[in-house]
Formats: sequence, C-alpha cells, structure tokens
Amino acid sequence: MRALVSTVPTWGLAIIFIGGTTLLALVGFLLLHRLDLRSPSTGADTMVSAFSGKATALFGILLVFTIMSEFNHVSDAEGTAQREATALAQMVRDSGAFPVDVQASIRAAVAAYANAVVHDEWRELGASGKASEVAAARLGDLQRTIESYEPQGVSATTFYGKTADELNDAVTARRDRIQAAAHAIPAVLLWLLFGGAVVFIGTMFALSPAKDQLLLVLVTALAALTGAGLLDTVLFDYPFSGSIAISTAPFREGVLPALVR
Repeated sequence: MRALVSTVPTWGLAIIFIGGTTLLALVGFLLLHRLDLRSPSTGADTMVSAFSGKATALFGILLVFTIMSEFNHVSDAEGTAQREATALAQMVRDSGAFPVDVQASIRAAVAAYANAVVHDEWRELGASGKASEVAAARLGDLQRTIESYEPQGVSATTFYGKTADELNDAVTARRDRIQAAAHAIPAVLLWLLFGGAVVFIGTMFALSPAKDQLLLVLVTALAALTGAGLLDTVLFDYPFSGSIAISTAPFREGVLPALVR
C-alpha cells in the first residue's frame, strides 16, 4: 500500500478509491436489480432492515474512529518534526557561547545532519518507512563533535549543558519521527475496513425497488463517500509518503535556512 501512495498522485488515488467503490456499487446494484434479489419492502422486512442498520452503524463507527486516530497520527508526526528542527536550531544558537572554532564545528555538524534528514532520510521514510543510514551517521558525528568540547567557565558550562539536552531532544524526536513513518494501522484492521466497506455497500442493495432512480443516486453518493473515507485512512497512515506528505519546512526556519541547502 505504501508503494501505491508513494507513486500515484492524489487525483489518481481518488479515482482508484472513490471511482472503484462507486463502480462496485453500481455494478452490484444493477446486477441484483436484474436478478431481482432485493427485498420488496425493507419497511416490512424487519430482518433486512435490522441487518442493514447494524452493518451501517458498525462500519460508520469503525471508519470514523480510524480516520480520527490516523489524523492524530499525522498531527503527532508533524509535531515531532517541529521538535527536532527546534532542537537543532537551539543547538546552533547556544553554541554562540563557545569559542569560534567550536561554534563552527557544531554549525557544520548540525548542517550535515539537517541536510541528510531533508534530502535523504525524508525520501527514504516516504519510500520504505525506514531510517537513513546517512542521517544516522551524521547524527553520530554531531554527538561526537559536542562531546569533544570541554567547556571552560560558568557561562560555557551552562550552555554546554543546554546543548547536550537539545541533542537528546533531537535524538528522541528523530526516533519518534521514524516510528511515525511506519504505518499505524495493523494489516488486519485495514483489511477489516475494506471488508466492512464491501458489506456496507452490499446492504444498500436490499433497499426497496420502488424508486430505482432515487436509490441509484443514493447508492452512488454513499459509495463515493465510503471510498473517500478509505482514501483518507490510507493517506493518513503514511504521513511521509505521497503528494500530501509532511513538509520539511521546519528544517528551513529560523537559523536553519543558512545551513540547509
């Protein structure tokens, strides 16, 4: 599914999901109409009515709950990227209390890591959901650069402690960002959603055939809405993939634009 989201533009995914569910609904509706398998009156057929109502409610609750959970997943991933970029920027600012050569070393190490994140790791997270070995190596270089400095004086010692804390914050944020890139929905739940969509669309066919023109419009609209919900779920599950992926803008704000190419 990640490969599909990464390679197909959003409009193409909309055709696949929304168009696919709509086509499925239309074909099923016309087929059952030809075979005359629909209930003559769902108002009188309490079994059909009860099954349709329960299936609709269960699928609706499951889909809404999943979409809200995935939306929070994307929001958390955006916040994680912001925290990481903020920690890197603050490292550069706090290094102003160090000697000029140490400042230059820390700025260079931060720049190397930030560029690896923006130009290499972001692409790797979108394509495979895995961390970049280059970014991991640059983060190790940054840590060794900070550890190699021995501060002299109260001011330098204070800012060194802050810089070390910011490095820890950046490491934690990076780990959370990488975890966010992995899909959050278990495969079983994802297939349950697709199966639920099929059952939900199938219950529409039990409607009374009294007004086929009206029913056809309702079935088409509900099927399109179902497809849109499934599309949102899949897109939100891969926050670093596709045309609506999380932006690298936080790494180009504040003092970082001078360091990130």
